[in-house]
Amino acid sequence: MSKPKRYEIDSFEKLINVASTENFDFFAQDLLLWLYYSVKAIEKLKVDNPEFCKGKTNWQIANVKFIWVDDGKTGLTTFSVKDKNTGLVTEFKANKKR
Repeated sequence: MSKPKRYEIDSFEKLINVASTENFDFFAQDLLLWLYYSVKAIEKLKVDNPEFCKGKTNWQIANVKFIWVDDGKTGLTTFSVKDKNTGLVTEFKANKKR
């Protein structure tokens, strides 16, 4: 069995180029779940670091990317955060519940 394709989506151009009528249901569900986790992470950053986040947009606080695996399943398995200053990547297991 071949390994499923992985896509790193960081623009609307890539989003529209990856989406198709064949993968839309799985893709859309995974994208919404990723967006939920991204918003929650940024909200936590704002609470934990109010001075750093003051007056900044969400994008200025966290440049985000969505890595989608076209495996015919839905669900988020991990969520990664990368420190822009050090390059340190921290991975979190995704909680299935919202």
